Amino acid sequence: MMTVTVHPRMSSNDMSVLLEPPKTHLGIALLSNYVVLPELRRGSVVVPLPDFPVPDLWIKAMVPVDR
Repeated sequence: MMTVTVHPRMSSNDMSVLLEPPKTHLGIALLSNYVVLPELRRGSVVVPLPDFPVPDLWIKAMVPVDR
């Protein structure tokens, strides 16, 4: 097993911003399926390491009712 530490050059809470570097061949990104799936189907992005899938991650958010 090999471990690689990656130091991101860009971060955002907007997935569409993070989708641009892969689409323009300027980098890779870890994106949600619902964001990247249409681009994968078009062929404008590819999975860089298909033999090494990212584990599923479940996130739950709690938001106050008055927000």
